[in-house]
Amino acid sequence: MRLLDRLFSTPVEERLSFNDYASFFDLDNLWGGQFVQTWSAGQKVEPAPGDYVGNAARLRSNGPIFTLMAIRLRLFSQVRWAYQQLRSGQPGDLISLPSLDLVNADPMLNQWMIRHADLAGNFYGAIDRGKVWPLRPDWVQVIGDGPLENYDTKIAGYAFFPGGIGKTKLEDAQTFLPNEVVHWAPDPDPLFPWRGMSGLTPVLREVGSDTNMTIQKEKVLDN
Repeated sequence: MRLLDRLFSTPVEERLSFNDYASFFDLDNLWGGQFVQTWSAGQKVEPAPGDYVGNAARLRSNGPIFTLMAIRLRLFSQVRWAYQQLRSGQPGDLISLPSLDLVNADPMLNQWMIRHADLAGNFYGAIDRGKVWPLRPDWVQVIGDGPLENYDTKIAGYAFFPGGIGKTKLEDAQTFLPNEVVHWAPDPDPLFPWRGMSGLTPVLREVGSDTNMTIQKEKVLDN
């Protein structure tokens, strides 16, 4: 049986073995048991994710960025997820189903969801013991059942590297099937259809200019 057949027919409680997970990779791209951050077209594993660390630094040092994201976080933290009935094309009552109990159970989860989505474009949460556990987004890689640049490629799984991609050995990665992960990407990346894009990406030049002006003003005052 092919690996993908096993993946999509495997019960939830089972996970990918190390050999199954390693079979997704071209071993020529491995060195010393770690990942090399260069991926060619047609790869089944995503390239290095966006600059999460850089965006986090901008959040901590840029007043307008912090204020905007703080307002979004405070509003989004009050959200309770629900489905809405549609009757004859008109919005109906809000209803809750068991599939949403996981995300509504933790009052802090919404804060992590919006913060990770703002900084990295993606929120990943591992489902375990009846709870969604946030995963640092730049430590997660998406695995496809075909070339990830194709829009019809399905996601075959996720890999989480505690300590960071390229710093954690392949055998130490934690692997998950798609139904074991909550993946929320509110703004799809037009170049990478399997993941989202940070709202900071289009305005990085403006943010950089604003930061440089602040530094210049400090130097003038110092002088």
